Amino acid sequence: MDKSYSESDLKDITLHVDGIDCAQCGESLCADLERSNNITTAQFNIVSSELELKIEPVEVDFPHLKKIIGIHGGQLADDKFWSSNFIAAKANSSEVNGHLTAKLLEQPEILSVSSNGSKDQVTVIHTNSREELTKFMTEFGFMVQNLTEKPTEIKQKARNWPLVLTVISGLFCAAGIGLGLLNSGQSEFSVGFYFFAIIFGGIFTGKKALAAIRVFKLDMNVLMCIAVLGAIGIGEWNEAAMVVFLFSLSNLLESYSVERARNAIKKLMNISPDMALLKQDNGTILKNIKDIKPGEIILIRAGERVPMDGEVMEGISHLDQSPITGESVPVEKNPGEKIFAGSINGTGVLEVRVTHSSNQSTLARIIKLVHKASSQKAPVEKFVDKFAKIYTPVVVLIAISIALIPPLFSGEWGIWFYRSLVMLVIACPCALVISTPVTLVSGLTRAARDGLLIKGGSFLEMAGKIKTVVFDKTGTLTKGNPELKNVKSLSGLSTDEILMIAAAIEKKSEHHLAKPIIERAKKRALHLPEAGSVISIPGKGITGEVDGKKYFIGNHRFFEEILLQIKLNGKFNTSGSAIYLWDEVQLLGELEIFDPVREESAEAVAALKKMGVAPIIMLTGDNKLAATRIAQNLQLDDFHAELLPDEKMRRLADIMKKTNSKTAMVGDGINDAPALAAADLGIAMGEGGTDIALETADIALMNDDLRKIPSLVQLSRRVMKIVRQNIAAAILIKLIFTLLIIPGIATLWLAVIADVGTSLLVILNGMRALKKTPAIFN
Repeated sequence: MDKSYSESDLKDITLHVDGIDCAQCGESLCADLERSNNITTAQFNIVSSELELKIEPVEVDFPHLKKIIGIHGGQLADDKFWSSNFIAAKANSSEVNGHLTAKLLEQPEILSVSSNGSKDQVTVIHTNSREELTKFMTEFGFMVQNLTEKPTEIKQKARNWPLVLTVISGLFCAAGIGLGLLNSGQSEFSVGFYFFAIIFGGIFTGKKALAAIRVFKLDMNVLMCIAVLGAIGIGEWNEAAMVVFLFSLSNLLESYSVERARNAIKKLMNISPDMALLKQDNGTILKNIKDIKPGEIILIRAGERVPMDGEVMEGISHLDQSPITGESVPVEKNPGEKIFAGSINGTGVLEVRVTHSSNQSTLARIIKLVHKASSQKAPVEKFVDKFAKIYTPVVVLIAISIALIPPLFSGEWGIWFYRSLVMLVIACPCALVISTPVTLVSGLTRAARDGLLIKGGSFLEMAGKIKTVVFDKTGTLTKGNPELKNVKSLSGLSTDEILMIAAAIEKKSEHHLAKPIIERAKKRALHLPEAGSVISIPGKGITGEVDGKKYFIGNHRFFEEILLQIKLNGKFNTSGSAIYLWDEVQLLGELEIFDPVREESAEAVAALKKMGVAPIIMLTGDNKLAATRIAQNLQLDDFHAELLPDEKMRRLADIMKKTNSKTAMVGDGINDAPALAAADLGIAMGEGGTDIALETADIALMNDDLRKIPSLVQLSRRVMKIVRQNIAAAILIKLIFTLLIIPGIATLWLAVIADVGTSLLVILNGMRALKKTPAIFN
């Protein structure tokens, strides 16, 4: 069928699906869904239990969708979907059927719309709240009348049938074995018990096997069914029953283990309250955060979690921001400072002006990005998937060879057929496939808890390969809050006159060096005249007119450039981080600006070098004297100064070519976006410019602590070590059991136990990545 739609024409839908805890089952489900008319791509994330669909922008065939998910052993998660009935009265029925339906289906929260033209009745299946849906319909001019007092929840009864059937299968299996021991062998009655053990224990396995066959997938369920039927065919009823029971039990254990990994993400999601105290003229009212808008004032009492991002208006308190930034020490918050949803308020009471809606808070965007990151496969995960696709059919061919070739020489067809069935069970790549995503998602979640927002498993993997780190200076190695240290007159003007002229012009500038000049002028209560004809020259300075006279403010490079055009009088003395003021005749004054180095910069650089990350290089637009001083203090390997913004990216490219190693660029995410994108790994300071950092970089440091970078490298290396352990364990165990097949030591039920044990081993080992990495710093 033709599915050649443009990306802009497609609608993204995310569904929560329960009951699918096997990566291969998820693949079979996606392959089946992609056979539907309007579903172009389907992807199932085993760890987050999310099914992501791209569909042609028409309504979802909801009954068909539920049916396909059910065929593969899954069900739509409870409390996620609603069916609402409306009367949407407008000009005529055709408008209701056409215009409204089209508008509704543009929304990702709307899955299905059906209408009765004669009554203007609309039934909508949706994932958002009924209030949001009603508001949306009203905005498009439809008079909405509810037919039901509350929406119908599309809920499926939660019965733990797998557990019930496994217990029943186990009881029948035990009865069969007991009867066999009493009769000193297999009898008709014991075979009857084994038969029922196979039926009850194999219901879900058989159902999933048929679903896989529908899409021509050779997954574990298919292999297990073939092995069981083969064992029955040669009269090994006890082996067949044991295999079915153990496999059913293994699925339960695997489901439990995967659920533990999922809960790690859920803990991240559940740290922000749903309700907040909204301040009103006559007091406060408890309100859902979804209904609170930016600009409104909320009250946060001592000990409460912050419900929404905002700015402190009144009150002083210490906030535990560790859920967002990973900081272990509470941070004092005063009026005018930003706070994040999910933080824990200390002893003070705060009045906070909301700055972001609940679904746009820093925490909400972190959660979205963590979910998105978990669905993006790292190179190692893609390699494992490709390997598994080759591995399974190869092992199946080996199993067929074992059944056919040795008996040609020995004549023992039954023995070698049994051994080939054991090989089929060993062929299951589940442990191999599940090991990598569980480990990577555990690592991503650990990073998020530590204030490291990583946008995908590929970036987590890359962090451990980094050998060269390039730092921006201002706002990265330094605090980015420059201070005016000294004003010096180099002419007949007083220092106050120099400060007044500079502040008047810089008042119309957005450059970070303008702020300390303006603040010093305000402190000295200087009257600032209106500046005109102000023009900023990126990387150099600014020009403007004050009282009809033209002035220049800039670095020494800008001064020297003007000097070539106009013969200026005055003594020029580069003393470090200074900018200069001059007119068209002479140099007037020097303003020395100091940007303090972050306290943790030296520790971060030393730790990286200790871990074998070198060279460490600084790029800056500042002058060479200032750059030299910082490079020497931090013991950097190299630095490049006096760079224009576009020169930074070219210099970075030169460094990457010269070192021929994986390179990380660390910047503030504001003016370093091109360099962040060009590097193998872009790391942005998140606190100073959270919105921009979250958008531009591969990784964001949520509390601007550079010591998080060595911790990131350490976490990456640890995670990839666990991944390699899991891959090696899965392959080694299967190889050992394959070798045990030849002498007949390996049995069907032992093969199932080995497969189950390997899956559980790699899952639990992968979850070690959730543990906090050993401290690098004292």
